[in-house]
Amino acid sequence: MIRDTGVVFQFGTQQRSSRYFRFATEMARNGRIGHVKTFAIASSGGLGQRQPQEKPVNPPPGFDWDKWLGPSPWVPYSELRTSVIWLRISDYGLGNLAGGWGIHDLDIAQWVNKSDDTTPISVEGTGTLYDDIRDTVCDYDIEHTYASGMKLNFMDAKTARAKYPQFGSGNSDLIVGTDGWIWVSRQGIKTYPESLARSVIGPNEDHVLYSEDHRGNFIDAIRRGTPTVSNIEVAAHDEMIAQMSDIAVRLKRKLRWDPVKEEFIGDDQANRRLSKAMRSPWRLESADLVPKQA
Repeated sequence: MIRDTGVVFQFGTQQRSSRYFRFATEMARNGRIGHVKTFAIASSGGLGQRQPQEKPVNPPPGFDWDKWLGPSPWVPYSELRTSVIWLRISDYGLGNLAGGWGIHDLDIAQWVNKSDDTTPISVEGTGTLYDDIRDTVCDYDIEHTYASGMKLNFMDAKTARAKYPQFGSGNSDLIVGTDGWIWVSRQGIKTYPESLARSVIGPNEDHVLYSEDHRGNFIDAIRRGTPTVSNIEVAAHDEMIAQMSDIAVRLKRKLRWDPVKEEFIGDDQANRRLSKAMRSPWRLESADLVPKQA
């Protein structure tokens, strides 16, 4: 629909409008650390405080619970489901692998690898699932491989710190090349060798689309017809990687992916997990999710 109508779209991966992530990406693309071998992610994870058993109650006056559920299975209303817990319930989200934070750093891996219009070609990994009202992946160590040969090691922060000494606290990314590495977060950059942090990207080198203000970039696109830094292709392929990660952990085996057909290769069980049955009267029609009219 976005392509057909020309609607302006901006995905909420706002790290593309950060000078730190832009600088790290341009250094990696321009060979400052040699050939990029691995992109490692330290993201949200961990069981955290166990959630209480939900208590079904009547929805607040004026709140359309049926519409809130949309095409997902019907369950009684509870305040717990409409709190931030919702994104760690698999009927509504992918938890830490996507909206819980992971999608932001998967997006930077795509940026570094110039992969906005494609995805990795294989995935394998391990992980554990929440076992209360939440049922998405909490701790994980997942490896994707791109056609370029770059490895994408997608991990919760505790696992990442145990595997890569460069990681500090918090969510961050590590780009490892044949001649050095770049660590980047929303707070700053560290490099090896240290002199790389003072590198200047020349005017004739490889530059990514410039944005210092994610919302402003979106408004400019509406007013002037300029491109958004996180367009629909970016969003779709980021989400595919998150879905691939979830399915590989749940099936506990290596999966091969066809980025053109957008399906797993020779694995019907994995492909069945790419979609879910929709609760009536919802259906997918012309790329728009709509309730069927009586």
